Amino acid sequence: MKRAENPSYFCEKAIENITEHDKSENFKIWLITDARRQTDLNYFRSKFPGQTKTIRVEADDFVREKRNWKFTPGNY
Repeated sequence: MKRAENPSYFCEKAIENITEHDKSENFKIWLITDARRQTDLNYFRSKFPGQTKTIRVEADDFVREKRNWKFTPGNY
């Protein structure tokens, strides 16, 4: 429901939580894991233009299944 109201809700909360613990905002590098939705990527690219770099890590289904992953159909 939160994401339907505001697609950037969780990205904003993540930044809030980080800056809450360190008011100096001296972070040179932030690693954001599991930003897989296009709205997440768009948020960081617009909030930090020219600074956002993305890396995609992939594994084939065989490797993922060995890690107990199981495909679950849903809305993509």
